Amino acid sequence: MSKRYTPEFKKLVMRLLRDNHDDVVRVARYVGIPQRTLRDWQQEARLRAAASRASAVIAELQKRQTPRS
Repeated sequence: MSKRYTPEFKKLVMRLLRDNHDDVVRVARYVGIPQRTLRDWQQEARLRAAASRASAVIAELQKRQTPRS
């Protein structure tokens, strides 16, 4: 059974990771979680950011294509 972490804990760990220049080994050891878990969280964050940017681009393109009255 996998261990569950709260969203607040994940957010704090991801901030710690950014503050430590994405040093997964150091942060994983410091907070006591597997490196694989931390790398998975990094990937999830990257995917969410990419999806958010894509949504913004699509919205902008749709706005430009809307006929003006």
